Amino acid sequence: MEKVVNLINLSGWAFLLVDLEIQLIFGVQDFLVSDITFLLTVLQAVQLFQICDIVLILLGKSKGSIVASFFQILGRLVVCLVFMQP
Repeated sequence: MEKVVNLINLSGWAFLLVDLEIQLIFGVQDFLVSDITFLLTVLQAVQLFQICDIVLILLGKSKGSIVASFFQILGRLVVCLVFMQP
């Protein structure tokens, strides 16, 4: 199950990076106006999916410290959901 969660997160980040690169290469002006809200939505969804890591640790399906994972993911979520609003 942990591999599935990691694969979904990897796919989300790969999509974000490839889309960002394509937009910056082929149309900087269009990207700055239109596509940033979509990319922020995808980024927020990928970061929210990180909560699955905490659930997997609680269920015993993944190794790791619950406290360390909780605060690391909480910090990323605060930055992503609070400070990265369109």
